[in-house]
Amino acid sequence: CRFANAAYASLYGFTSESIVGCTIEEIVGPVAWAEIETQVQRCQGGERVNYLRTHLRTDGSVRMLSIVLTPYLDASGRQTGLLSVITDTTQRWEAERAVRESEERTRKFAAATEEAIVFHCDGVMLDCNDAMTRLTGFPRNEVVGRNIFDFIAPAYRGKALNYTRSASEYLYEVCILHRDGHEIPIEVMGKTMPQHGADYRVVVVRDITARKNMQEREAFLALHDALTELLNRRALLEQLSLALAQARSAQTP
Repeated sequence: CRFANAAYASLYGFTSESIVGCTIEEIVGPVAWAEIETQVQRCQGGERVNYLRTHLRTDGSVRMLSIVLTPYLDASGRQTGLLSVITDTTQRWEAERAVRESEERTRKFAAATEEAIVFHCDGVMLDCNDAMTRLTGFPRNEVVGRNIFDFIAPAYRGKALNYTRSASEYLYEVCILHRDGHEIPIEVMGKTMPQHGADYRVVVVRDITARKNMQEREAFLALHDALTELLNRRALLEQLSLALAQARSAQTP
């Protein structure tokens, strides 16, 4: 080392005076030297090198360093050394890592849940989980990029459009179309996520076919015998009341 500023020297526990005369290995330590020796050799060969590496400080904290090695030339153009410029990019690295970890958690959650999850912007689907492909019968590459309203049954598209355009976030019911053409009743909740100047929507979709079938069965059994499936006494009395009312109105027996 022929020169180092105070920031460079203090990074490795030296002063600007005490670091002069030390080799790179003595400055960074044998472990770090084993990692960067190849990069230094490339720069000594005349190449400008840019790389990232982690640095463990004496207080135990880990910093992410961006390092640029540039061949140092004298007045005649002969390489006489190398110039090392170090930028501490820890804050950006930690922010990017937090985003990656958040995205990974989201992917794992979306993969684990049985509920279909869709991300879209202005109706164009950007991503979905496997549950969505199972629900619609379409593979992921035929879902992503399409308009989400293409999958809504025609009778419910107006309702779905109004829900999305108003950025609503309450629970509501519609029907979607399966690939084979049959309708599937679903329960939907959307959430708006403002980001980068656009409003992204995450939509959670739940198949409520079993619930609808149960409700229909309960309504049927309220007026029918469970064994014969014929109308029961309650249905008879309801129909009799209606018939008597019609007879009175028409003044007929």
